Amino acid sequence: AGANAEQIARAEEIIAEEAARFDLWRRNRRRHGRSNPGEPDFPIFVSLHGASVLIAGAGKVAARRAEKLLGFGALVHVVSPALAPAMEKLLSRDGLRWTREAYRAEHMEGVTLAIAATDRRDVNQALGRDARERGVLVSVADKRQECTFYFPAILKSDFPTAGLVSTTGDHPLVR
Repeated sequence: AGANAEQIARAEEIIAEEAARFDLWRRNRRRHGRSNPGEPDFPIFVSLHGASVLIAGAGKVAARRAEKLLGFGALVHVVSPALAPAMEKLLSRDGLRWTREAYRAEHMEGVTLAIAATDRRDVNQALGRDARERGVLVSVADKRQECTFYFPAILKSDFPTAGLVSTTGDHPLVR
């Protein structure tokens, strides 16, 4: 009877944890979801200085994202089994660290922003889902509909930074 009671208690814990995750997802979906893809996106500038950013993938797209984010003071954590030459060149930069493994949901802990830029649709989709469930803003490089934000073209100089964005996200400058 004692083992049965322990199993019931554990099952109740699992149910409570999943119910809490679902509630968080539901609340954050309203806040970050793309409930109406026809609605225009609101341009916003935020400080990323010292913010933890996760990038899954280490190819050209991921390297471009990492380079931009490092330029704004983000702490970038790249997870990928291997590095493409473009990302390898960034390894010496302060604020960038690499974990040589495939993306796992645990990598999402403490993240402010997440980017899915692997060459695997299933991995990008999983990272996007994991981020949205946790209320983390996410850019999914291969599927705009799964993004809660996307990268603008950035003009940065000694003067104020400008971000150029089209209303649909389909303009070549946004890529």
